[in-house]
Amino acid sequence: MDTPQTQGMILMVVDDDRMIRMLLRRFAESLGHQVLEAGSGDEALQIAEQQTPDIVLMDMVMPGMDGITTARELKTRVGERWVPVIFLTALDNDADLVAALSQGGDDYLTKPVNFPILRAKISAFERSVMLYKRVREQAIELSRYQDRVIEEQRVAQHLMERIVNSAKLDDPMLDSWISPAEFLSGDLLAAARTPGDVLYVMLADGVGHGLTAALNVLPVTQPFYTMTEKGFSIAEIAREINSKVRQILPRDRFISAALVSVDMLTNRLEVWNGGIPKLHLLNAQGEVVLLFPSRHLPLGILPEMQFDSKTESFALQEPLRLVMCSDGLVEAEDHDRAPFGYPRLLQAVQQAPQGGEVEQVRQSVVDHLAGEPHHDDISLVIVRCDQELADRISADQREHDDVSGSVQSGWRMALTLGPEELKYVNTVPLLIHVLDQVRITRRQRSEVFLILTELFANALDHGILLLESSLKESPDGMDEYFMLRSERLTALTQGEITIELAILQDEAEPVLQIMVTDSGQGFDHQGKLQQTNALQALRPSGKGIALVRNLCRDLNYNAAGNAVTVSYPLKHRPRL
Repeated sequence: MDTPQTQGMILMVVDDDRMIRMLLRRFAESLGHQVLEAGSGDEALQIAEQQTPDIVLMDMVMPGMDGITTARELKTRVGERWVPVIFLTALDNDADLVAALSQGGDDYLTKPVNFPILRAKISAFERSVMLYKRVREQAIELSRYQDRVIEEQRVAQHLMERIVNSAKLDDPMLDSWISPAEFLSGDLLAAARTPGDVLYVMLADGVGHGLTAALNVLPVTQPFYTMTEKGFSIAEIAREINSKVRQILPRDRFISAALVSVDMLTNRLEVWNGGIPKLHLLNAQGEVVLLFPSRHLPLGILPEMQFDSKTESFALQEPLRLVMCSDGLVEAEDHDRAPFGYPRLLQAVQQAPQGGEVEQVRQSVVDHLAGEPHHDDISLVIVRCDQELADRISADQREHDDVSGSVQSGWRMALTLGPEELKYVNTVPLLIHVLDQVRITRRQRSEVFLILTELFANALDHGILLLESSLKESPDGMDEYFMLRSERLTALTQGEITIELAILQDEAEPVLQIMVTDSGQGFDHQGKLQQTNALQALRPSGKGIALVRNLCRDLNYNAAGNAVTVSYPLKHRPRL
């Protein structure tokens, strides 16, 4: 019984001698191979166009196109595919054989053919051809896989850019740099402004790097942008993101993050840091004014009841710069494994011209690495806390924002908050969400947010919690003020605030009337209003009641000072 043969190769026999072709054909077929015959070089090339052989047995000397020319042309036509050519020749001139092997041949055999040697040569080339085919198939599959990966990365990068909303990183108070260790970064930078024009910045660092880490940080974007737009605090945003991360990501995945609030209206900087390297607050000379180290665990580790959303705050009394970075920057190592570190970071910032800090740090990192790759994603953010810059931004926004709405009169609502609601309800974003339904414009939304924030804060802080504004004026007064506020709010058992909103038609234009009443004893509003008149000579971004009076057509307190009513025009721009 004949043993079954494995599938053979396709051999092409090229020789002008018909008898030699027949002998070689029968021999190759006895080895289990399929054979193609050609009597000339031209015929061999024509046949190869229809069916490419695996091995060619080629006579060197033929009429017309000789074997060397035919082999060279055949190799050109098959391109990257490897088709070995074994020359069969009666020549014994070494120079001719060297020329043949250097111009397309892979081996040779002298005539008359020694068939045992030919069998061995064919067998050896068969192993090489089969290995080449497997390698080529793997290369093709790898190329297809690479094409799919590139397409997936392109789509992922597009989605990341849309989700992160990179356009908002163009805020004039920000400068940033991200350098991923792979195609996609596991670091995420996000920035947005509240309706009250407070700048929020978030730096998030997912576990690892590349696509997996990039996917890890996606859950933080939606709560950040949505809650910022509604005016929630960074403490509330941190708590919500922590909950989202625990819901969505596996338990072994968490996100280090720092959230920053820059309020140039109240000159207050607020920071929540969970797992990000310490933030540096620098003055104009590059000296460290304050550090904000990580005081919390990363997002996604602690359950809701154990999560601490407490922030740190600082009173901004001069132009300052806040430097934020991921650990990939300070831990970037050169060829001697020396990390970049904080000293080099601060030195680069100090040496940089105004506005060129990020580029100076980037170049310093490049010089430090000296061609070495960084193995973790690098992120850097410079936040400029400058009152003059903030005023220019506000003036530009007022110049370009829309000023006409389509609000109809006859709309009214009232909301009363008792002790429990005052502790847990974020009132101003709730009211802004309601006003969004009556189609106020973006500029109106921002200004009404500021008005409601100030009136509600006055009613709660001074009317209910009996806090003194003068406390904020001392060096550590801001922290003391908000600590005392938190303690008194937690212990609150009585008191209420009522907010009434109404859209009225007054003097041929719609007016939003806001009335805020608290159950406290009131305050000396006459003295406060006199201070307001003095403040109106200052810049438009004045504080407190001065700001409210600038934005509103009128502002009136009751006799006791525990109820205030303002009228905000919804058609024309108020004169500032």
